[in-house]
Amino acid sequence: MGKAAPVVRGEEDEEEPDPGTGGPVRIDPENGRDIPESDKVLLSGTMHNLTHAPAYRKVEGMQPVIGNYLNKLIDRMESDITGYKASAISCKSCDVADIQNAIAGSQADPVIIQAGHLNLDSDVTFGSPTKPFVLLVQGMNTNQANAVTIYGTLIAEHALNANQGTKLTAAAVGGKYGSVWVGGPVHLNNDSNVTVSDTL
Repeated sequence: MGKAAPVVRGEEDEEEPDPGTGGPVRIDPENGRDIPESDKVLLSGTMHNLTHAPAYRKVEGMQPVIGNYLNKLIDRMESDITGYKASAISCKSCDVADIQNAIAGSQADPVIIQAGHLNLDSDVTFGSPTKPFVLLVQGMNTNQANAVTIYGTLIAEHALNANQGTKLTAAAVGGKYGSVWVGGPVHLNNDSNVTVSDTL
């Protein structure tokens, strides 16, 4: 992340040349390359509001590279979700206790449960450092300042609403899982936060 550096509107720094070509810094989408680490944000395109903008460096050609990366990441996630759904324990009307009982009674690795909409009003832990868990839900709401820990991955098809200082953690197990994937809006209100080992 770049350092915050106030910039007067219309006053852009002169771009540093590419040390390899002497011209503007560019990325060829077909041939990736490393850009030296710095304290500047990498920017492809134009920064319109320069007042209080972070220090940045223009790098042409980043948009298709980032787009390709995100498309591949989304394709992989959708493939994983399809696989999880195919082997999930169906628990559409389950509450927290039902889900925890299903985890305890399963020998699967990981334990995968597909639930409906989940409302959490107290601290809860799903799975363990030795028993990874994948939870698929329609959506999730928390209305208290609670801690929700998942040793595995949370997949919410619709919204994730954390309303009162919720601390949601998705922890990796054995170097796998540790993600929160949400297909709809994510609302983190009143100092709620999400910590993931892998992908948010």
